[in-house]
Amino acid sequence: MAPETAPCRFLASLRGSSHIVLATDPNNSVMGVAAAIRDGVLFAYVSHIEVLPDYQGSGIGTELMQRLLRQLCDYYSIDLSCDEDLIPFYRRLNLIQACQ
Repeated sequence: MAPETAPCRFLASLRGSSHIVLATDPNNSVMGVAAAIRDGVLFAYVSHIEVLPDYQGSGIGTELMQRLLRQLCDYYSIDLSCDEDLIPFYRRLNLIQACQ
């Protein structure tokens, strides 16, 4: 994907999300985002969790996930997939049940 199209595709993906949580700084610049899609009945899927590198490790990702999960608490199943390097993050949130 060409670098100049990546932000447009990311924004289009967010527009298709059913739930979006943003973390902003005092100037209303976005520091992080978490998003999910759902079927409206039983299932939801966490499609995005992104925190800008300068803000990673400060608890923003954890707070975004906690807020998103509160919005999805009535769903029977909430799924996600992640890169291997993010497994420790999801484990700290007790979201990883089986990793192998």
